[in-house]
Amino acid sequence: MGSLVLLKRIVTYCSLILVALMFFAVLAVSISEVHSFDVFWQLQSGKYIWQTKSMIHSDLFTLAKDVPRSEHSWLHSLILFGLYSMGGYATISLLKGILVTATLICLALVARRRSASWTAILLVLPVFMLTSGGWLERPQLWTFLLFALFLLVLQRFLEQQNWSVLWLFPLAIFWANVHAGSVLAAALLVAFLVGGVGDQFLPGTRAPFQFRKLLVASGLVALASFISPYPGYLMNVLLNVSKLGGSTDSSGNYTVSMAQKFNMDWTLTTFSNEPLFFYLMAGAALIVLLG
Repeated sequence: MGSLVLLKRIVTYCSLILVALMFFAVLAVSISEVHSFDVFWQLQSGKYIWQTKSMIHSDLFTLAKDVPRSEHSWLHSLILFGLYSMGGYATISLLKGILVTATLICLALVARRRSASWTAILLVLPVFMLTSGGWLERPQLWTFLLFALFLLVLQRFLEQQNWSVLWLFPLAIFWANVHAGSVLAAALLVAFLVGGVGDQFLPGTRAPFQFRKLLVASGLVALASFISPYPGYLMNVLLNVSKLGGSTDSSGNYTVSMAQKFNMDWTLTTFSNEPLFFYLMAGAALIVLLG
């Protein structure tokens, strides 16, 4: 019996060491040279905001200067310009590595809080490496990290059922100003609310679900989307998401523009374009059902 316990401890320690090495490997890989073309206009946006102390409301960097433009990731642009001013592109690369690695660490902490072993986490880590194609110097990196932080706060709330869930409010304010991907917060909150309702009908539920606290936090998160130089922007995006990048013809029929065809941010996820996404969704659903 004693030797079995010792063997388990050795496996745990070895897994923990390998996980730490994997974290370091992700940091090393993600701190790569700057190669996203979006960085240049984001740097110019941050420079304009810093020097003029005013927000951007029209397209300043193309021939179509009168076209309205909402710089929803204005805070990211400001941070990017500040880092570039201090250390050039090297600091931008370092920021990218820190955000990617911090995302992985947060997800691992969530898994641990949900009783996953270090060995299980180690086996899943290679899947995270498959996302390396999205490790670009773009504001989406903030969405990766803040999504993971939301999960961590919500998981802690499930365990303790206290007002620590209100930490979502300042996180949501920051998220709403660094990337429009903050709309994902709504999906997360809905998922946890639905899960909380479902848990009440399952045998062996530990304690009543504190709906009031989560609803208060949800209301504050919704309010956070308006605490921005562009209040209402995220709501407009949600209401008009089906029309992004498109237009209507003379008969009023919706048509897809060239911008929507070639801008990956404005195209729907399809099985032919992103088959791995659907396989991962199926795998996640299977894990939930088995749990």
